[in-house]
Amino acid sequence: STVLLAVVVTILTLLLRCLHVWWKMPPGPWGVPILGYLPFIDSSKPQLTMEKLKAKYGPIFSLSLFQGCTNIFICDQDLIKEAFSLK
Repeated sequence: STVLLAVVVTILTLLLRCLHVWWKMPPGPWGVPILGYLPFIDSSKPQLTMEKLKAKYGPIFSLSLFQGCTNIFICDQDLIKEAFSLK
């Protein structure tokens, strides 16, 4: 009974940490477990997939690509310059 309680508390703690990180991320599509959004990207013209995601989520969006590796995409030249400027 004590072991079960410890396991449940540990799982809930890990889930809350993941949700906390997720809430701080830019919007983006859900993927599938392990592969992320990779199966939905057009392999012959991946830029078209990115254009569609930009139209839906805006110029900054997050995308999980493989085993939970989340990437942030910035699809606006002015935002890229601002993000990488040394001020």
